[in-house]
Amino acid sequence: KPAAHKIGGFASHSHTNFCTCCWISIASKDKVSAFEKGAFKVRTDAQHCELGELYRNLTTPNARKTFVKDFATRYTQLSRLPYFNIVEQVIIDPMHNLFLGLVQTHFYNIWVQNKILHPNYKLQTFHEMLADV
Repeated sequence: KPAAHKIGGFASHSHTNFCTCCWISIASKDKVSAFEKGAFKVRTDAQHCELGELYRNLTTPNARKTFVKDFATRYTQLSRLPYFNIVEQVIIDPMHNLFLGLVQTHFYNIWVQNKILHPNYKLQTFHEMLADV
């Protein structure tokens, strides 16, 4: 995902607003609402391109650093392609997230160790939610 973030003009995966699809924050990723559809404002291609243009027009490295900190966005050449929707078409990196086990690690560290899900009704409910996706 780090390469996808970089080429897509998104801030780092460790940024406060790390998601390429919505404006969820790191502080919210261990909340139940993190898995509720529509719980967080959705990123749009138009918004991402507009923010990228604002970034591109900044003239100093300090201004750009502050901008990324505030808006989690950089300019990318992909925004020049009228047929390419950056938010919807930059993929989640399957090698890091699936094959290297990052999804499983995040799931365990956030949902199980924080005792949001217990091996009981809540975990069963979560499995049922995933089955519907």
